[in-house]
Amino acid sequence: MFVETLESRRLCSVTVAQPYPGSYEIHGDENDNEIFVEVNPDQNAFTLDGRSYSGIQQITIWGQGGNDLIMVSSSRSSFVSATIYGGEGDDQISLTFDGSVHGDAGNDRIFLYDSFRGEAYGGSGDDYVWLSGDNVDANVDGGEGDDWIDASSNNFKVFIHGGAGNDTIFGSNYDDHLFGDAGNNVVYGLGGSDSISIRNGDYDCADGGGDVGDVCYADSNSQFQDSVSGFETVFFG
Repeated sequence: MFVETLESRRLCSVTVAQPYPGSYEIHGDENDNEIFVEVNPDQNAFTLDGRSYSGIQQITIWGQGGNDLIMVSSSRSSFVSATIYGGEGDDQISLTFDGSVHGDAGNDRIFLYDSFRGEAYGGSGDDYVWLSGDNVDANVDGGEGDDWIDASSNNFKVFIHGGAGNDTIFGSNYDDHLFGDAGNNVVYGLGGSDSISIRNGDYDCADGGGDVGDVCYADSNSQFQDSVSGFETVFFG
């Protein structure tokens, strides 16, 4: 995993609240926060800045403004889930169990690992979203901006929308559903029987990977035709 080196951060600006039993909220501020949360599924607890919090079911984190580094991890999946909002700024966020990550505004880097039905939303900005491990039925939406979305290291199929902007998308080696959406996109299905849609009124490129069952929905009109290869079936429209 690549993690960009970031400048020094304030830890004292991170606060924790428990609005009701089982639910914890972690809030950053407008500075560059560093938030490391380690979940212990056997004790049903998590630690932050050396302090432990018990009886957890759901953790919600708001990075707020600033270029935040937010890392939320667990040794294995459990009944605990997390929802992370980066807020404004160029954030780096990783989640290694069930939940969702929202980059929000800024050029964000999102890393999602081993998340059952995990979700990743880039938000506005030129985002990098990377899926690896056992993300089962993961859903990704790049949002606005020129995004790079890579699920080539994921062990299960994925559902990916590039969102508005000129996106580059790599599926997994399984039966993916990939959508370029608005903009001039490049989409690679890789292995598996993929369904790829680049029929968006803009010129796009797509490669299915050459597997049986690969299907593409593409543009073809008097002005241009999308570039497609490696598909068993292509539907132009």
